[in-house]
Amino acid sequence: YPDQVTMIAVTDERYGAKSIQLPSTKEGEVIVDVDLRLDEGFTVSGQLTFGAENQPAVDETATLIQMGDNGVELVRWSQSNKSGLYSFRVGPGTYKLSLLDSTEPQVIDVTDRDLVFNRHVDRLARGTLSGRVIDEQGGGVAALVIGDSIDAAFHAGFTAESSDDGEFSTDKWND
Repeated sequence: YPDQVTMIAVTDERYGAKSIQLPSTKEGEVIVDVDLRLDEGFTVSGQLTFGAENQPAVDETATLIQMGDNGVELVRWSQSNKSGLYSFRVGPGTYKLSLLDSTEPQVIDVTDRDLVFNRHVDRLARGTLSGRVIDEQGGGVAALVIGDSIDAAFHAGFTAESSDDGEFSTDKWND
């Protein structure tokens, strides 16, 4: 967008580079001589687990926000795999890392080595709700199922449609 400060970064699984922050540019202005130097960079990685048996937290989002000058930020996301592992490859800089239900991001400085941050929670913030909508005779029916969080600020509700046999499944907040 014009008249905004811009941060340019490399987002790749194999390479990293020190990000570059450009001053405010005018609409139509051409930016030249942007020099990103690729190297191995560094990894910020770890494992996300939950429950008493340390189960992997699958498909959970890890958020890494690079902090630039004067409040400029660049956001990256990583989804945890079937083992609960997430990973970012980055260049040197200061970042804020948020994992699972962390309320305050952790500020980290990536300067000269890989960093590992694991996170365990008793339960996941979101989960699956599934069920069946039935009529008076116990037969399944197609219906719209709507739910809303009560006294849970910033938690969106859900909407799901059941199939003709009444089955439905949706993602919802666990509280």
